[in-house]
Amino acid sequence: MILSSQRFKAFAPLLRRLVALGSVALVLMMGASVVLPALHHWLHGDAGEETSDQCAVEMFGMGITTASSSLALERQTITWPAPVQPAQEALFLATPRFLRQPERGPPLS
Repeated sequence: MILSSQRFKAFAPLLRRLVALGSVALVLMMGASVVLPALHHWLHGDAGEETSDQCAVEMFGMGITTASSSLALERQTITWPAPVQPAQEALFLATPRFLRQPERGPPLS
């Protein structure tokens, strides 16, 4: 079923809220499973063994995420050219050609 534009606009805030609620629940569950080994063991049975299985819970506990760990940025040194000198040392302001500004004329009376 294809949603019409009107129905999608009415459904979009609910969808955003459901995605946000699911994201918050996932982060809270991951944080709780880092602290509670029983919850981590309940998520998958081989948790808590001597070997590190590098599951998402352990990576979350170490502060490593797969999205940021896959990016390796190379540090580059930036050499800046000499600072640009102004064309003139002083500003020469011209006097206006009129005494009053154009939108302000003499009084009417």
